[in-house]
Amino acid sequence: MPDSRIDEVLAIVRLTESAKEKVGGYSLGMKQRLGLASALLRKPQLLILDEPTNGLDPAGIQEIRQLMLTLTREQGLTIMLSSHLLSEVDTIADEIGIINGGKLVFQGGLVTLQNKSRKVLHLALDRPEEAARTLAEQGIGVECRGRTISVSLEGETPLMQAQIFKALSGFNILEVKETAKSLEDIFLELTGKGASL
Repeated sequence: MPDSRIDEVLAIVRLTESAKEKVGGYSLGMKQRLGLASALLRKPQLLILDEPTNGLDPAGIQEIRQLMLTLTREQGLTIMLSSHLLSEVDTIADEIGIINGGKLVFQGGLVTLQNKSRKVLHLALDRPEEAARTLAEQGIGVECRGRTISVSLEGETPLMQAQIFKALSGFNILEVKETAKSLEDIFLELTGKGASL
């Protein structure tokens, strides 16, 4: 292996200044980056990483995430990442695969995954119980908490929203908020630990 390639890889993982130090004195984050450097020496097209930020402090986590983004965007490397930190997956992944019981239950982009999940419409009203009954009479499932009713949007969301607002035209709507489920919630649904999509 030419020294120039070693120097190049150490620069990529930002270990040039620490190259002469003993590895035993490296922090966990530095050791993670050294492991990445070792894997990069032979210019792979695919890098498989299993929980690369496990055990790191917040600064180390951010550094490894940034390094992964740099490797994919600037070096053209494909990274297959295994992680239980779904917030991490959400920030760095272009494509997501969810495995449950050894079977692939979803593969695709994050937007596709989020679109498969139901959005929830939250409406703050002056007469929430009456509004909930009105929607229930239309066959729309409603959850009522305090002054807010929540409706799980299914199918053609704009059509369903139009139906909801038409049914509630006689009510004073104080606030409207639409929320999408978190990646964690969607994961739990797909793996059978929550309601189905």
